[in-house]
Amino acid sequence: MSTAAAGEWWAHGRTLELTIGGARRRVFVREDGSGPCLTLLHGYPASSLEWAGVWALLSKTHRVIALDFLGYGASDKPARYGYPLDDQADLVQEVWRSLGVTNSAVVAYDYGAIITQILVARQAPITSITYLNASLYPELYRPRLIQRLAPFRCWVPRSGKASTRQPSTGPGLPSSAPSTLSITALPGNTGRL
Repeated sequence: MSTAAAGEWWAHGRTLELTIGGARRRVFVREDGSGPCLTLLHGYPASSLEWAGVWALLSKTHRVIALDFLGYGASDKPARYGYPLDDQADLVQEVWRSLGVTNSAVVAYDYGAIITQILVARQAPITSITYLNASLYPELYRPRLIQRLAPFRCWVPRSGKASTRQPSTGPGLPSSAPSTLSITALPGNTGRL
């Protein structure tokens, strides 16, 4: 996707100020169309921009809502915050409450599927779910190295050398990264890379 197309995506959304985890947070939301509500939940390490390619088609027949989870896209990225999954589920429910959503179908990709499972456990008003690239059985989950590195926000450039330097393109990327990286501290690390 071109930078201009990405800029257009962000320009057609808005920011909601919501209370999440006991603090006021700015959350990017994009909404379009009319009809039955359809909420699109993005994966890791992405944003609502993942849905740009299907947005026009879906919004012809649905009221489509996409949001950026905390720490992603154009939503707040608070420092010294653990980004609990329950807070991300709270975020979805607060967005729905703010927009007057009484029920919604959900399309959940990757990380969004985890949040959807929490919403299901809470008996959120979900009419149907479509999971994409989802790990629904925790006992079968085998994270790849890059997924285990995720909590450290470490980026590996083409040189293959790990770096904490952040990519410089796109709005809403993380503004800070840890100064050190310890692979042995990663959960589930077997000592092999």
